[in-house]
Amino acid sequence: MSGTTYFDWSRHLPPEVPLTRAEHDRLLEILLKFFAAWGLRIVPELFLRDMHRALTAPHNSPPLKSAHYSPMLHNAVLALVTAYTDDPLIKDMRYRRLFARKAKSYIEAECQRPTIPLITALGVLAAFHSAAGEQSLGYLYFGMSISALRRLAMIY
Repeated sequence: MSGTTYFDWSRHLPPEVPLTRAEHDRLLEILLKFFAAWGLRIVPELFLRDMHRALTAPHNSPPLKSAHYSPMLHNAVLALVTAYTDDPLIKDMRYRRLFARKAKSYIEAECQRPTIPLITALGVLAAFHSAAGEQSLGYLYFGMSISALRRLAMIY
């Protein structure tokens, strides 16, 4: 993900989390190698491509719609995958919840017109809450993902 092009990698992330670019990229690599293909329905190459497009766009431009990336999905996957960092501070549930809370801040806007990244983000939030022992919230977000999927099917 690194390169010479300016890449505002933390544009949509909670600023109070002391996550470095190197750790961000390492965690996304872990997620995309070990979780994305079988459990999260994320196509690594397309997620990274669309993330790069969205985060290199000028700040004043309208948010790019994408079939594989959204700020909500970016935050949701970080809430989940930060459980696998070696940094005890970032692994702390307080910081992981900041990513989940930031992801949830997009729900109302995203649900106005459901997309695949919304459905995936809701599924990731379901996994995050289930892994945290919050089964009721896990079921809630899973149910929301199914509802959004049905709505998406009706639109197209």
